[in-house]
Amino acid sequence: VTRCMDRLEVNPFFSTIAASFLMALPAYVAAGLGWLDCVAGVIIGALMLLVPGLLITNSMRDIIYGDTSSGVSRIVQVLLSAFAIALGTAAAWRVTSGVYGLTVASGSASYPAWAQAVMIFVACTGFFILFNVHDWGSILCALGGVFTWMTYLLCRDLGMSIYSMNFFAAVVAALYSELMARSRKSPVTSYLVISLLPLVPGAGIYYTVYAFITGDNAGALFKGVETLKIAGAIALGIVLVLALPRGVFRVFAAREKRQ
Repeated sequence: VTRCMDRLEVNPFFSTIAASFLMALPAYVAAGLGWLDCVAGVIIGALMLLVPGLLITNSMRDIIYGDTSSGVSRIVQVLLSAFAIALGTAAAWRVTSGVYGLTVASGSASYPAWAQAVMIFVACTGFFILFNVHDWGSILCALGGVFTWMTYLLCRDLGMSIYSMNFFAAVVAALYSELMARSRKSPVTSYLVISLLPLVPGAGIYYTVYAFITGDNAGALFKGVETLKIAGAIALGIVLVLALPRGVFRVFAAREKRQ
């Protein structure tokens, strides 16, 4: 839908509304017919293509760096995108209310770490195809996402807060991306963007939007602030790696060059 709208030169705001509506519509219908145990999981997974999670992280990074105007501009873009997603999802929810009802389908599953690693690798594979990354670099990008998520799970098992989990996972993602970019003499952007995909707060944005359209303003505010804090933790982890140890990476690059 988004590609079709781009060819028609439709405004991105209305394109996001249309894509959100047509994405959520079959999910709510399937849940109403009893084909899904957790409609939220299906919608969150599909919404990852539309969720401006990396834009949130970049806005937090700009603010941390002191580029306030750029950070605020990005936050405005995030809010507009989230509002468009909310409108599209809410419209699908209302249209299917006769089938789905106005309740949240429940259901959750806990998978072992190895299964989550496989799922993360497959998900990142889809995104390196989308970002047009080729050769061995594509596999290494997907592995970066796996390492990032394994760090997240390790921090969770150690009893850390959700913000610390995202911070340390972002540090690992940034370190891995820098090392791969230096050793393979390629841009760091692809490695970093794909490695960070497991941390993108898509679920936070979805639940914020859901609370908003159901009239739970307090819940929407809570989830929205939590999502921004998570983005800030991710941005802080990236900034720490990109700003502090540059000399270390220069030494690493020089050693690779001599070899």
